[in-house]
Amino acid sequence: MNERQKEVAERIAGRRGAVRGPFRMWLHSAELCDRVESLGAFVRFESCLPLRLRELSLLLAARHLDAQYSWNAHIDKAVEVGIPAVVGDRERLRGPRRTGRSGR
Repeated sequence: MNERQKEVAERIAGRRGAVRGPFRMWLHSAELCDRVESLGAFVRFESCLPLRLRELSLLLAARHLDAQYSWNAHIDKAVEVGIPAVVGDRERLRGPRRTGRSGR
């Protein structure tokens, strides 16, 4: 990694514990990664919404968009902040998702 990529990676690891998931790919463009991570960090860590509502919103978006990485990254945290585990189970067990934009 070049110096800018290292700088962004260190900041991400500091906020999120490690550089995982899409951040690893986005780091190929340090500027893109920096901007996307900053927006995500604001929404996730600095938003005025209560933590419980933020986590529920993340799960709903992850399920709607078939974003399995985000789902897996947030389901345990959602349960920790008071979203019943049965909500996660119900969503997980809904069956196969439709594919393609025309099916939504």
